[in-house]
Amino acid sequence: MHLLGRNILSNLQKNAAVDKWLTSWICEVVNAHWKNSDQVFKQFPQAQQLNDNLFLFETKPKMYCIKVQIAFPKGIVLITALNKLMENNNE
Repeated sequence: MHLLGRNILSNLQKNAAVDKWLTSWICEVVNAHWKNSDQVFKQFPQAQQLNDNLFLFETKPKMYCIKVQIAFPKGIVLITALNKLMENNNE
């Protein structure tokens, strides 16, 4: 898959665990050949689907959520947003 919008990921705060997860996630996405959402979920079971081509991926640890739009026929994944998840105040 062609991964576009990587510049959005530069807004991540530096964290070794997130950096490691993000490096792996990018590698898996660019080497994927998804033709439909089932293939996305087979590779990333924790991903969430918002509509036909809009997906959310939570980083590990759960600090950020990456929102992507996938054009399956063209083999393109576009990062559209990066959201910081709210911290759990009960811990």
